[in-house]
Amino acid sequence: MPTPRQLQTQAVGRLLRDARRQAGLTQQDVAGEAGIPQSYVSDVERGRVTPTIPTISRIAAAAGRTVTLALSPENTTRKGATPMSVTIERGTVITEAERRRRIEDMNEAIHSIEMEGGRVSAETQADMLRCAHGEIDYQTLLARVQARHGVA
Repeated sequence: MPTPRQLQTQAVGRLLRDARRQAGLTQQDVAGEAGIPQSYVSDVERGRVTPTIPTISRIAAAAGRTVTLALSPENTTRKGATPMSVTIERGTVITEAERRRRIEDMNEAIHSIEMEGGRVSAETQADMLRCAHGEIDYQTLLARVQARHGVA
């Protein structure tokens, strides 16, 4: 019979596997983005190893997810350890590959505008960079640019 720790390790592995699959990524994709071996991603997903919190966060971020940890101090185990729950949810985490792609796209857009004789303000360029880093979404970027230029 699995111990509570083994059950928790298996549950975290399932959450990470589900996040990866929902993102349409392979274990190799996630491993490359997270900077860990694919075999380790496999072991985590199968509940064979207990990953550290930073590793859980890196794997989740590679799948475009955030990790929320909740500690329950009122319920302690026999050894005095505090039980912990892990939630992996969709977030604004942008993978490095996506960040690079977004920056390239935005640089191309700026270049195209300038080639047509237009100018992109410093404020708009700053917002474009915020969007590339996942701080604001495309809709917010578009709304800000439209407001600056009086376009509804």
